[in-house]
Amino acid sequence: MRSSNFVSVTGNMGGPVEVREAKAGVNIARLSVAETVSRPNPQTGVFEQVHTNWIPVTAFGSLAKRAAKSLKKGDRVTVLGTLKTSSFEKDGESRRGFELIAYSIEKAQLLVKADGVDQATAESFPPFDEFKGDVLGGDPMMVK
Repeated sequence: MRSSNFVSVTGNMGGPVEVREAKAGVNIARLSVAETVSRPNPQTGVFEQVHTNWIPVTAFGSLAKRAAKSLKKGDRVTVLGTLKTSSFEKDGESRRGFELIAYSIEKAQLLVKADGVDQATAESFPPFDEFKGDVLGGDPMMVK
């Protein structure tokens, strides 16, 4: 059975988008999205923040340029993409990390907050149709 690697994250931008150009001339953007986990307090029933997950996101090509122009710290976004894991050494210890390789970023506008659940509408970026998988090698939906 073939597995699927599709991730959707909605949260707030943790800082500005950082863009650089690779040797091949491809724009690469790095950003972080904060996804806050809330749960109801059993005594009061009021939703309370439990913790925040910081999701590192990487975007390529025209999506990277559009993200850098349009997004700023605090913006509410939904990122669609695939997870890529990596191994590295830090202070002599082997560690593992991950990043979300974005193929779509939507800027969301918060309309109402009811019962601790955000109800938002999304303002979509144009689809990232230029990515053919050549940056990572292979199918854009399959990160190696």
